[in-house]
Amino acid sequence: MFQDLPEAASRAFSQAISGYRKRIQENPRSAPLHFALGSVYVEMRNFTEAAESFRLAVASDPANLQAHLNLARSLEAQGQLREAQEV
Repeated sequence: MFQDLPEAASRAFSQAISGYRKRIQENPRSAPLHFALGSVYVEMRNFTEAAESFRLAVASDPANLQAHLNLARSLEAQGQLREAQEV
């Protein structure tokens, strides 16, 4: 995944992921943190991890429409159209 990115971008993504994961460990039900982590994964085009992060954001804050939308888009990017429609 990272091999297709310039070194500086790869390093920045790695640092962002590490930082968000650390903060999520401290506050595992934080929808904004899960959403932010999912957004990093989208930028990396890692839609599997993005979908998981957005699922956790939705579980923590079911009223977060943007998390629902990003979850559906991440699933769609993986070819999981039926599941995307159900979000």
